[in-house]
Amino acid sequence: MRSFQKCQSIQERVFMEQELIKICQRCKERGILFTRDWNVVTEPCLVRESPIAYDKINQMIRDNDQGVIQRVQQVVIN
Repeated sequence: MRSFQKCQSIQERVFMEQELIKICQRCKERGILFTRDWNVVTEPCLVRESPIAYDKINQMIRDNDQGVIQRVQQVVIN
Protein backbone atom coordinates (compact mmCIF):
# COMPACT_ATOMS: atom_id res chain seq x y z
CA MET A 1 0.00 0.00 0.00
CA ARG A 2 1.35 3.43 -0.92
CA SER A 3 0.81 4.88 2.56
CA PHE A 4 3.42 2.54 4.05
CA GLN A 5 6.09 3.48 1.52
CA LYS A 6 6.84 6.74 3.31
CA CYS A 7 7.28 5.05 6.71
CA GLN A 8 10.89 4.99 7.90
CA SER A 9 10.54 3.00 11.11
CA ILE A 10 8.48 0.31 12.77
CA GLN A 11 6.84 2.99 14.93
CA GLU A 12 5.74 4.91 11.83
CA ARG A 13 4.35 1.72 10.27
CA VAL A 14 2.34 0.99 13.43
CA PHE A 15 1.10 4.59 13.51
CA MET A 16 0.13 4.40 9.81
CA GLU A 17 -1.68 1.11 10.31
CA GLN A 18 -3.68 2.59 13.20
CA GLU A 19 -4.60 5.66 11.14
CA LEU A 20 -5.71 3.53 8.20
CA ILE A 21 -7.85 1.39 10.50
CA LYS A 22 -9.49 4.54 11.89
CA ILE A 23 -10.17 5.80 8.35
CA CYS A 24 -11.72 2.46 7.35
CA GLN A 25 -13.83 2.29 10.51
CA ARG A 26 -15.13 5.80 9.92
CA CYS A 27 -15.97 4.97 6.30
CA LYS A 28 -17.76 1.81 7.42
CA GLU A 29 -19.82 3.84 9.91
CA ARG A 30 -20.80 6.23 7.13
CA GLY A 31 -21.60 3.44 4.66
CA ILE A 32 -18.94 4.46 2.12
CA LEU A 33 -16.24 1.86 2.75
CA PHE A 34 -16.83 0.01 -0.53
CA THR A 35 -17.87 2.99 -2.65
CA ARG A 36 -15.13 5.45 -1.76
CA ASP A 37 -12.53 6.14 -4.46
CA TRP A 38 -9.46 5.10 -2.49
CA ASN A 39 -7.11 6.25 -5.27
CA VAL A 40 -7.93 9.89 -4.54
CA VAL A 41 -7.92 9.71 -0.74
CA THR A 42 -5.07 11.70 0.78
CA GLU A 43 -2.56 9.51 2.60
CA PRO A 44 -2.48 9.92 6.38
CA CYS A 45 0.14 12.34 7.64
CA LEU A 46 3.02 11.12 9.78
CA VAL A 47 4.13 13.11 12.83
CA ARG A 48 7.52 13.93 11.27
CA GLU A 49 5.84 15.33 8.15
CA SER A 50 3.86 17.93 10.07
CA PRO A 51 4.47 17.78 13.83
CA ILE A 52 2.01 20.58 14.57
CA ALA A 53 -0.86 19.67 12.26
CA TYR A 54 -0.67 15.90 11.67
CA ASP A 55 -3.59 15.08 13.99
CA LYS A 56 -5.86 17.72 12.45
CA ILE A 57 -4.92 16.57 8.94
CA ASN A 58 -5.67 12.93 9.75
CA GLN A 59 -8.99 13.88 11.36
CA MET A 60 -9.95 15.74 8.17
CA ILE A 61 -9.11 12.66 6.11
CA ARG A 62 -11.33 10.53 8.37
CA ASP A 63 -14.26 12.94 8.31
CA ASN A 64 -14.39 14.17 4.72
CA ASP A 65 -15.05 12.61 1.35
CA GLN A 66 -13.99 15.22 -1.17
CA GLY A 67 -11.51 18.05 -1.30
CA VAL A 68 -9.33 16.69 1.47
CA ILE A 69 -6.09 17.39 -0.36
CA GLN A 70 -6.88 21.08 -0.72
CA ARG A 71 -7.88 21.44 2.93
CA VAL A 72 -4.79 19.53 4.06
CA GLN A 73 -2.63 21.94 2.10
CA GLN A 74 -4.40 24.87 3.80
CA VAL A 75 -3.73 23.40 7.25
CA VAL A 76 -0.06 22.85 6.47
CA ILE A 77 0.35 26.35 5.02
CA ASN A 78 -1.50 28.06 7.88
